[in-house]
Amino acid sequence: SGTSTITFITYNESDLIDVLEDAVAAKVDAASEKVLALDNKPRVTLKSVDPVNGAAELLLKQNVAVTLDASGPALAPRNFVGRNKDEIERYLLGLDHVYTVDVSFSPSWITTAPSVPDRVKVIVKSIK
Repeated sequence: SGTSTITFITYNESDLIDVLEDAVAAKVDAASEKVLALDNKPRVTLKSVDPVNGAAELLLKQNVAVTLDASGPALAPRNFVGRNKDEIERYLLGLDHVYTVDVSFSPSWITTAPSVPDRVKVIVKSIK
């Protein structure tokens, strides 16, 4: 003879997705970043169970692809006006999701970005 205790944990999947979307929105700067994709379904694992209080703690994980918004304020041409190549590279590498930078001036003899924002062109390349 003996006794066993079985703990069965249920949750509403739509509520879980809402919690996940809120967490992603809190981490992403809507002004300068955009969410490209959420992978299929979140992975849910059990962290702890409190059978006395009827509570459980779940861990929720999901991969999210995020990139800089090319039309966002962080990449606005006014941020580069009058700066030299090193200053522009340091600024861009300080932004989230930026790992490499290629700054070029045209014509090649120019050493600083133009003083008119209309003459500055920013190109964002996303590499997966």
